[in-house]
Amino acid sequence: MDRGAGVIMIEFVLSKLWTVLFGLALIGVLVVSFDSIDNDNQMREMETELENIMNVLDGLSDLPLGSSLRVSLDELICEREVLELENGSLTLSTEDISFTRVCEVPILLFHPESGLERDFSICLSHESIIFLERDGSEDQSYLTFHLAKSSMISLRTFTNR
Repeated sequence: MDRGAGVIMIEFVLSKLWTVLFGLALIGVLVVSFDSIDNDNQMREMETELENIMNVLDGLSDLPLGSSLRVSLDELICEREVLELENGSLTLSTEDISFTRVCEVPILLFHPESGLERDFSICLSHESIIFLERDGSEDQSYLTFHLAKSSMISLRTFTNR
């Protein structure tokens, strides 16, 4: 093999190597783009889910006193999401995305041992079933939150306030 053929072979191999490297870079850009689109879709879905939960709470607060509603969270949130209720605010979150909304109507937790709790934090999964009840008076109503089926991640009540 003469020297010219060796140079041509090296140029051929290098051109193929550069083609492969360019292809890998292009695939990397496409993967990042699709991941961004997926994150945007996930964020929109979570915002819609949280708005649906807020609509359920607002709808119950418009009903007469004593009205109640059983809510299965598997119909409202996805498996990978967590719903946290803490002192009148709702937070829907995953590992990297979180949305919070404040409830206009006060929410109290009914704890079987201590009764109604105003200051609490509870994290629920999609497997939880909650029972909401509108209580109080026409001037000052509130929602009582009962755990019908608990698949809790955590529960805290604040006693030093």
